[in-house]
Amino acid sequence: MNYGYIAWANLTHRLSRNILNASLLAIGIATLIVIFSLKQTIDHKIEREATITDIAVGSKGSPLQILLSHIFHLDIANSNIDYDIVKKIKRLQGVESVSLISMGDNFERSKILGVSSNFLENADFSLLTGQSIKDEFDAIIGYNLQSKLKIGQSFETVHGLAEEGDHHDDHYKVVGILQKTDTIYDNMIFTSLESYWDVHNHGHHRHKLELTGILIKTKSPIFTYNLTDRINKKLNVQAVNIRLTLAQTMVKFAKLFNILQFFGLIFIIASLLSIILILLNRISEQKAEYALMIALGARYLNIFRQLFYENLILLSFSLISAALISFGFASYFNSLGLDVTRAMLMPATYLIIALLAINFLISVIFTLVIAKSEPSRILRHEY
Repeated sequence: MNYGYIAWANLTHRLSRNILNASLLAIGIATLIVIFSLKQTIDHKIEREATITDIAVGSKGSPLQILLSHIFHLDIANSNIDYDIVKKIKRLQGVESVSLISMGDNFERSKILGVSSNFLENADFSLLTGQSIKDEFDAIIGYNLQSKLKIGQSFETVHGLAEEGDHHDDHYKVVGILQKTDTIYDNMIFTSLESYWDVHNHGHHRHKLELTGILIKTKSPIFTYNLTDRINKKLNVQAVNIRLTLAQTMVKFAKLFNILQFFGLIFIIASLLSIILILLNRISEQKAEYALMIALGARYLNIFRQLFYENLILLSFSLISAALISFGFASYFNSLGLDVTRAMLMPATYLIIALLAINFLISVIFTLVIAKSEPSRILRHEY
């Protein structure tokens, strides 16, 4: 007996209802995959990007704003700071290295980051291909920008962070591509500070140099705490201890995160229950058919195979649909700098195993229920 063919015939017999069931299953599966992978990706990104530097220095303002603008690049800085401050900071005890950044331009919404020559090394970034910045207007692009720009290609930038705006006359040239970092920097373009300054002082005498921020690596965590306090007291800038500020921010938003996690957990549980109920309802709707098969001499193993194959076909369509939905969300999150694609593999694998186990268990349980029932009673009740 071809159980796969019979299972397919049963599914197409109730096509509209089974499409609805498969759609609900797909939404539940996709929701579980996206929630878990998004959380894992965000946790990894926060941990990775927070280790790029120990202290971020910017103009006076909110520590949270400096954290968002200088480290996670989700906000804009209040204003610039004088370049002269760099010498004062370098002389402070406990400073291991200092990286400089300037920003305020973009290419097709990818931020242009003017950096000192040691920035990539201090951030532990390396080149995938090409060469480092040597000449004026050389540029290195993040890993995710390879579809927009190629090595040797020239491009002009737009002032500000909007895609439309005043174009600068000077053109940058791509000389290298960064290896994947799994950070926001995969979507950014790097050039030298000198090139960045020349673009913004084109045609003018450059008498005063400014920076967006200074990133400091310290010799030990003790120096991180002391230097932050000392810079804030002695210099007219805002220094932020990255790990401390991040921890304080997480505490402040702990209640909000707990509420979101609670509702996320409720939704996950509801999705799992809906998956189980959909499978149970399908079997329950067809119990008369199975009773008739037993009355005609079918063995219980045949009933189990029939149940298992039908649900397996339904699960297969649901998994394919869920994969398409999940990758749709992944494309959107990738555009925001959140590469969730790789993080989807683990929850998807566990979910597939769990669904197969649930299908097997439900098929076994319902076969046992049918075995203990009287087929004649079921048929009388149904017909």
